[in-house]
Amino acid sequence: MQYSRSGGIGLNLAANSSNTISNITVQNILSTGQGNLGFAVQGTEYPSNETASNIRFVNDTANLTGGQGFAVVQINGASANGITITGSTATYAGQNSSGGPGMEVYEASYVNITDSTSAYTGINPNTGVSNGIDSGDAWGIMLDDYTTHSSVSRCYVHNNVSVGIQIGRASCRERV
Repeated sequence: MQYSRSGGIGLNLAANSSNTISNITVQNILSTGQGNLGFAVQGTEYPSNETASNIRFVNDTANLTGGQGFAVVQINGASANGITITGSTATYAGQNSSGGPGMEVYEASYVNITDSTSAYTGINPNTGVSNGIDSGDAWGIMLDDYTTHSSVSRCYVHNNVSVGIQIGRASCRERV
């Protein structure tokens, strides 16, 4: 299946207050040309009451996204197998004025990224050089603010404008 040229998010799993998203596998999906995010799992606020259990992204591809290719934001994994991104690829993320990493975990827990690739974040696909947009956020993979009990393993990050794998607060964004 393919989602392409949407103004917003290719595929969004959204939890609301005191809600659990569980037992969902997203597999072999291409999300390309999204104005914002390729794939997202999102809660509503931090600290989050929303949880996710057994959410798996397997062999998915986010290409040419305005913001992040994969984003897990303000949600808690219910256990060690909360949210997994495996065998997936993010290329040419961070193309809009907000930029963003290829894969980002922000204010979340129990998220595991394995055997995945993040490449060309913040790179203009037509020129092969930096797009000049928010290069401070052009990381390959980012475990950002208030992320706990999460991991990155056996991943390939290359040709990103900024750091390949960034752990901890390094952006100038402020929480509101």
